[in-house]
Parts: sequence; C-alpha cells; structure tokens
Amino acid sequence: MNNQNVMYSLYSLANIAARRYYHDMKSINTESIISDMKAAGCSAADIDLVRCKLEAGLDEEILICLKRCRCGLIDEMHQKQRNVDRMDNLIRRTQQDIL
Repeated sequence: MNNQNVMYSLYSLANIAARRYYHDMKSINTESIISDMKAAGCSAADIDLVRCKLEAGLDEEILICLKRCRCGLIDEMHQKQRNVDRMDNLIRRTQQDIL
C-alpha cells in the first residue's frame, strides 16, 4: 500500500469516526469522548472546550470542535509525510553519492 492510499485510509477512518461521534452523541458519556480525544492526540484546550460543550448540551458545536481537531491531526499527518518524503530524498541522494 503506498503513502497516498495510507493517507486516504486514515482520512476515511477519521470521517467515519466523526460521523459516529455525532450519531451516537446521546449514548456516549462525556468521559468516553474525552478519553477518545486524548487517545487521538487532541490538545488539552480542545478537550476542555468539548467538555464544556458536552456539559452545555451543544451537540452541533461539539461536532464542529471534533472536526476542527480532526483537521489539526490531518495537518500534522501531512507534515509528518513531508518529513518522510524529505528523508526518502536524502537517502536517495546519499545512495547516489556512495555508488
């Protein structure tokens, strides 16, 4: 599986997760959402914001926050991919110099 397929798969999984959260919002308790956000790598500020919105019952705003967190994670993933691409390029150049 190439990098583009991996990224597409991660993007699809993130979309599915965001929809699941919204659909199941009423049945998922606050701590479960917070726990999943921590596990996903969301910032403490975003987690606190979602916690406040959960307590206030602002479901639409919770979904907006979750999607914003997801976008941040996707941006981080893209940066990591650029770093991997740079390393691949460095390895190729170094191999050419050696050979």
